[in-house]
Amino acid sequence: MPSPDIRIAIKRLPNGDGLPVPAYATAGAAGMDIVSAEDIILGPGQRHAVATGFAVAIPEGYEIQVRPRSGLALKHGISMPNTPGTVDSDYRGELRVIMINHGAEPFPIARGDRIAQLVPAVVQKAVFAEVVDLDETARGAGGFGSTGSGPEAMDLTDAQLDRYARHIILKEVGGAGQAALLGAHVAVIGAGGIGSPAIQYLAAAGVGRLTLIDDDTVALSNLQRQTLFATADIGALKVDAAAAAVTRLNPDVAITPTPRRIDAGNAAMLLADADVVLDGCDNFATRLAVADAALALRIPLVSAAVGQFEGQLGVFRGWEADKPCYRCFVGADPDRPDISCADQGVLGALTGVMGSLAALEAMRAITGFGDDSAGRLLLVDALSLRFRTLKLPKDPGCPACGGAQ
Repeated sequence: MPSPDIRIAIKRLPNGDGLPVPAYATAGAAGMDIVSAEDIILGPGQRHAVATGFAVAIPEGYEIQVRPRSGLALKHGISMPNTPGTVDSDYRGELRVIMINHGAEPFPIARGDRIAQLVPAVVQKAVFAEVVDLDETARGAGGFGSTGSGPEAMDLTDAQLDRYARHIILKEVGGAGQAALLGAHVAVIGAGGIGSPAIQYLAAAGVGRLTLIDDDTVALSNLQRQTLFATADIGALKVDAAAAAVTRLNPDVAITPTPRRIDAGNAAMLLADADVVLDGCDNFATRLAVADAALALRIPLVSAAVGQFEGQLGVFRGWEADKPCYRCFVGADPDRPDISCADQGVLGALTGVMGSLAALEAMRAITGFGDDSAGRLLLVDALSLRFRTLKLPKDPGCPACGGAQ
């Protein structure tokens, strides 16, 4: 039985004067054609959010899928990273189609050229029920914010579309994933060997807010591995020098420099509104305080450490029934002696590797791409160039999370 016709309200915007109203091309067409409202030439490697000159209102219970015009990719190397995206009944902004030219020749788009189709679809409503356990899937369970590339990409500015294009074109990230990064808050503990590259990559990725917690100052001996700093920064607070570097790197990122030593007394307050905590400090008591606070606040913890030629990285969500917390991994001995880089040395490039991987895990926690890494430990041996991944069990007797359900 054919579906009943639905009424889609279409509003012509000032830049849509003279353009044809989006409509079915034929009675049996699969979608409504939409055209460009501007004249542009899309050079090789360029991308642009093409205006259409129209806004739409979709009845509740329906959505519109945005699909590329047939033949654009095959004939001209043109892709649309926000397709197939969806426009739901709450969206009232102008329809814009992100187009990227992967070809070797400029691609002209004239005002009135057909660029995409809109295909109405019924939204299947669902009831969401909380359960204790979920069936295993190939997709990570710890992320928040959707992946793919839906209408959120339409809210990015042209400059952001250009800056983050290499993320947006990844189907596992897309416009929605980039929007999630821009809306996220990551607290970074330690702006040293691990924190330095992590801060750089989180800022470059467009994480909207970074809180940097470190009470140390830049020393000459730091510069062998802490690439965020320069010789002129010696003597400055690390968080202030890092904030200045991030501001130069990406104006989209809001920085909260916090020149304080985090401990059990203030950790909950300092981390309270973070979406992810990235710990790269070199003090065991501090790591325990950060881990306990992240567990209590139910914030994913990305923990990275290095020593000499070895590194380790783990993601912890101990409040979940099948996931260990940090204390399940290291125990609960606050008097464990700390061994610093000054005591044993460290390969500078290895801190860059581990800090970059920590940033990657923070981004995974925000966008949800790939497999869930919580409860696994990555071990890196730079002497033998060996990477191993171990599964960490949850300790049923752990005083911090053993009773989690």
